[in-house]
Amino acid sequence: MQQPDFIYLARGVAGEVTQDEIGNTIVQLRPQIQLKHNYKKKNLMTILFTEDQSMFCIPTRKDLESIYRLHLENKDLTQILRAYCEQQLEKL
Repeated sequence: MQQPDFIYLARGVAGEVTQDEIGNTIVQLRPQIQLKHNYKKKNLMTILFTEDQSMFCIPTRKDLESIYRLHLENKDLTQILRAYCEQQLEKL
């Protein structure tokens, strides 16, 4: 997924989107969950659980949309999203 599409989806669901000095576009989904897009690494999308630094690759737009859907549908997201990532995504 291209960076503009990533940003567009993020703003519609999560709100704040920032960019760091090395080219990552960062979405703070929840206090302990970050989504990142790096256009310098062939549009690599990742999800990071900041409490233990677990990171998973988000390979497709469909997977990103599933993550956003879980975010919108669940008040207590961390365990549900971690289970989804462990079952559906590749750990980095």
